[in-house]
Amino acid sequence: MRYSDTTWGRRTVSVCTTGARSPSAAVAAIGLLFVFVGCSPNAPEVVTLKRPQWECPTPPTAVAEAGTGAHTDDDFVHLRWLIGDDPDLEGYHIYRRAHPDTFDTLYVSVALTPDQLAKPGQVIEWRDEGSVVSASEQPVVYFYVLFAFDRNGNRSPRSDTVGYQLLPKADLYAPLPKDIVTNPRPIFTFAPSRTVEGFHTFVVQVASDSGANSRVLWVSARLNPWQVTAGDKTEAQYGSGGIVIEPTLLPGKYKWRVDAQGMPRTSIEAPCRCVFGPTGCPGTDSNLPTPEEFSFFGSKSAWKSFTVVP
Repeated sequence: MRYSDTTWGRRTVSVCTTGARSPSAAVAAIGLLFVFVGCSPNAPEVVTLKRPQWECPTPPTAVAEAGTGAHTDDDFVHLRWLIGDDPDLEGYHIYRRAHPDTFDTLYVSVALTPDQLAKPGQVIEWRDEGSVVSASEQPVVYFYVLFAFDRNGNRSPRSDTVGYQLLPKADLYAPLPKDIVTNPRPIFTFAPSRTVEGFHTFVVQVASDSGANSRVLWVSARLNPWQVTAGDKTEAQYGSGGIVIEPTLLPGKYKWRVDAQGMPRTSIEAPCRCVFGPTGCPGTDSNLPTPEEFSFFGSKSAWKSFTVVP
């Protein structure tokens, strides 16, 4: 699971020493202006903004989810970080590299709205629509670094690096929206859609299907289907281990999904001093070891609805 070059995650290039590559000419122009303002010997005195902070990730088995990762609605990496309280904060530069690239380059500049600027400490989310799901023969891990910038072009120190590899979503077989379920502890059937490098675990989530008021009722323990390949079906029964909010399902409408989880790969810095182990995240205790390089990978299937009847 380790890459041959164990130092590349630490070689984030200063904006003073590299040109900026970006999806558009407008972003490139911003990047060049950013370089000239921050690095020119004749530039005005630089005001240092606070170092951007990523939102701390939660364990895959948590009821309330947070942190950079996959999303149920699409196949893109969703980045989440905290809005700073710096005076004149304007937005954030996102630098990105994709394995096997060696250096970070300016990817996009995200300008904050007045409403976002009025909410320091709140989480902002941005999705990388240029990210793709990894194929089994060519895994792609995306690495991201943040710099805050203000109205005068001043920038902050670099953030920690976070990384994510998108896995294929699992195939969900039963129950489906057309199915009527009589068992108050339904059995959920799913399978990996593609075989990819690395050992997988799976987490099943069940929630009430009530729109904005939906709440999670069960998060399974990590399921370890050893030697499962694409198309091999796996079953999990509601309430069997994990976090059980309701022991059985009353008649009504519900939805379920499957999160594919990969074991952590040592590749980049761990955000928030948060280290994932076999059973989850130990927390943010400053006494915990912080690996210099760390990343995560996984996917979240789309929700499937079903109805329980008496």
